[in-house]
Amino acid sequence: MAVNFRERRQAVKKTLTLVFFGMVIGLLGTSNVLAGDVLCSYELGAVIVGDNIIVNGACTLNGTTVQGKVDVQQGGELLATDANISGDLKANGAARKI
Repeated sequence: MAVNFRERRQAVKKTLTLVFFGMVIGLLGTSNVLAGDVLCSYELGAVIVGDNIIVNGACTLNGTTVQGKVDVQQGGELLATDANISGDLKANGAARKI
């Protein structure tokens, strides 16, 4: 069975092009919205939290938008950089709030 390398190369090129455009469309159409309360003991990047954040460890908000409130629980730590918090920020007995 003879392999036509030209046809195979064109097919691979076409497939890679479709995969690339699919990834671009996926990235542009991806919604970075987290729904419901979020328990945070890690770093959240540039996402939108549609509800409240409950900090129960070391939580970092880096470019994060919170449409609810942030509650730092006892012993929790919060570091917020370029974050937008629409609701209240409560920290009773927190280890650290920056």
